[in-house]
Amino acid sequence: AEQAPSARTKIALGDACLKVNEPQQAIKNFEDALQFDKNDTGLRRKIGKALVATHDYERAKQYYAESLAESPADTMLSLELANLYTRLGRRVGPRAYEEAERVLEEARDALGSDDSISIANSVKVHMMLAELHKERGNMQAATDALLQARQSQARLKSESAEVKTMGTKICMTLAEYHRDASKTMTGKEEQQQRALRFYNEALKHDNANEQALLALAELHKERNELDQCQNQCVTLLRIDSTNDTATMYLAELMFLKKETESAIFHFQQLLEKRPNYY
Repeated sequence: AEQAPSARTKIALGDACLKVNEPQQAIKNFEDALQFDKNDTGLRRKIGKALVATHDYERAKQYYAESLAESPADTMLSLELANLYTRLGRRVGPRAYEEAERVLEEARDALGSDDSISIANSVKVHMMLAELHKERGNMQAATDALLQARQSQARLKSESAEVKTMGTKICMTLAEYHRDASKTMTGKEEQQQRALRFYNEALKHDNANEQALLALAELHKERNELDQCQNQCVTLLRIDSTNDTATMYLAELMFLKKETESAIFHFQQLLEKRPNYY
């Protein structure tokens, strides 16, 4: 009963040290606090993050690895260790990337299958796997990992903002993968159709997502689908009347459709807001 307040004090001191950019002192306070509860995984993550902040990557790796050995089911520890290995991969090469993949695959294999926490963690693990594969240039593996994340996210029977945000991010990323592929690979039409499908799916998770609406407008414009482009621009401007790109697209569309007065109106709107926009 007497230990908890002392632990809270040490944690508060550690947090304060981080705020004033003194990670070494923060680590000391966090480690003191950890003596009161060796199983406090949240505190272990704080120490790992602070070690990374000091660029003591070797000690951070060792700390995360030891913590995972004691708490192998702690997905957040795995994600942070994998993120650290990924950062190191950019500096030291493929071996660190391989370690990141190993950590994520072990985290995936340790997950349960039915409870909502395990399902949400599966989404996070597969999303990070996708990022890792993309960074290594393996776009097929990245796409497969995201599709698995999408499948897991669909199992979460929740309307929470966090779950919707995950769904939106997964679909937006898949759409961007296919859109990029349409510019560099054969099968342009098929890749663009997939991009359109995932942008629209992102809007099912968040029907006011401006990034998805603008991306749809741009892609329809590229495909010379003027009415669909116009619809997305109009919807976007209802949400954000100051969106310059949507206003410019509408003006261009009106000219292409020989609706000169409407085109001039939209250009005037844009120039009134941004006189130097040309």
